[in-house]
Amino acid sequence: MALINHLGEELPDRWLYPQPETDAIPAPYTVVPAEALQGLERLPPDARPVGVLLRPEQSADLIAPLLDELDVVVVLFEKFRDGRGFTIAHALRNKHRFMGDVRAIGHLLPDQLPLLRQCGFTSIVTPAEHPPARWRNGNATQDQRVQAKPLLQRLMNNRSSDHGA
Repeated sequence: MALINHLGEELPDRWLYPQPETDAIPAPYTVVPAEALQGLERLPPDARPVGVLLRPEQSADLIAPLLDELDVVVVLFEKFRDGRGFTIAHALRNKHRFMGDVRAIGHLLPDQLPLLRQCGFTSIVTPAEHPPARWRNGNATQDQRVQAKPLLQRLMNNRSSDHGA
């Protein structure tokens, strides 16, 4: 897995990501699960820079009190079809005004790069099956704005066009 920025350019990655079977504690260049920060009012001063991992079922509100102390928020995409990560990134940027790195990790496709960028992601840990070169090739649509629509509206539009043909 490689780290790329929102333009598809490869970056060095010195962050350590949490393993499911370990209890991570805040330490420099370590991403810890959001649960590890629950109940903390402040992060230990020697922990910076530190990041947090948000799972799809978690809200950005969970880490809001600590956002000023976080350097990176990693948003997990457990499935290709689960769009909750986009909502989390949007909330981090627009509701909480988080200015740090919002990083996507998990099941992602290069075709999603424009939407990832639009929702506020600044970096992506690319899945092994989609190396950085594929993300750079998909960056040709960089200037196109993706218009996200509610699922019901998209389905109704598809149904209307199917019956009109």
